[in-house]
Amino acid sequence: MPKISVIIPAYNVEAYISQCIESVMDQTIQDIEIIIINDGSTDNTGKLCKKYAEDDKRVIYIETPNQGVAAARNMGIEKALSEWLCFVDGDDYLPENSLEILLVNAGDSDMVIGNYYLDKYGRVHREKFFSEEIRNQEKHDKTYLIGNALGSVRHGAKGCTNIGVPWGRLYRSETISKWGGVFPPLKRMQDTMFNISLFLHDAKIMFVDREVYYYRMAETSACHAYRPDFDIIAQSVLAELRHLIEQIGDAEFEELYGFKKVLLILETVKLSYAHPQCQLRLKEKIEAIDILCCDMKLTDLIRLCSKDLFKRKQYLLLWLLAHKHYMPVYFLYHNKMKMRL
Repeated sequence: MPKISVIIPAYNVEAYISQCIESVMDQTIQDIEIIIINDGSTDNTGKLCKKYAEDDKRVIYIETPNQGVAAARNMGIEKALSEWLCFVDGDDYLPENSLEILLVNAGDSDMVIGNYYLDKYGRVHREKFFSEEIRNQEKHDKTYLIGNALGSVRHGAKGCTNIGVPWGRLYRSETISKWGGVFPPLKRMQDTMFNISLFLHDAKIMFVDREVYYYRMAETSACHAYRPDFDIIAQSVLAELRHLIEQIGDAEFEELYGFKKVLLILETVKLSYAHPQCQLRLKEKIEAIDILCCDMKLTDLIRLCSKDLFKRKQYLLLWLLAHKHYMPVYFLYHNKMKMRL
């Protein structure tokens, strides 16, 4: 039985998938299986993946209709035969000793997590999931991990992402099987909810201060895409988060729920109304933002959330929205995203 199953969900990543697969095939640990799930790609992703499966018996190629990354990862979990699971997105890649570093440091943990490199438009630099000043014991606190996964500065969130992602780590297969872990069928944050479930089960986690992943930030990232239905997506995320935190009944988790709700309001403004592809007239966009903020009771939510949860820019934008200064927020997002198109 192979030591590690590497699960690669792939959707329309023909420009990157070869580098991704080859970085896994060339690992210093060769006792692995590589499960590639082609999630209904319409480009040459499938053709490229099939060739690797034909040439290397460690590669298992699965082709499915497009169902989203959560379903693809769940299929990989179902097919995997190894003691450990590792998720690699089809447009990312690994350092050659990534799996060895993680496995050597895993011990009896349920999850072992390393740091990562950010490949932002071809420029690479080191990143960590936690602020430098936190103490090691904080990293193992359930509340701290969940706060970080939700993006809270108080809980050490920094950089371009947080501990809620599924990559840059190994998961023990037995642990995931024991608590019935699956990625929920959400269009956003399904990986965050997956990890929060694990944190709530008091998983034993080992941290390694080494870079084990290359995370590629592309101009076409989902975090910049126009989503006219993002308010509906946000509600489904909040419903899943509410379901999880109700298992705890802790006041700090309630504050974190409110914090995430506020951030999703900001994200809705950005991706639904301020996005350059939104076809509404400016007056209609501003009216829609006003309705959103009023319906979600943004002013009340801001009062309930401590300022130290937010990044400075986030809090400033939310303060402007709460005081009905919609135009500056609109144009800041609109102009910034217009430059990306």
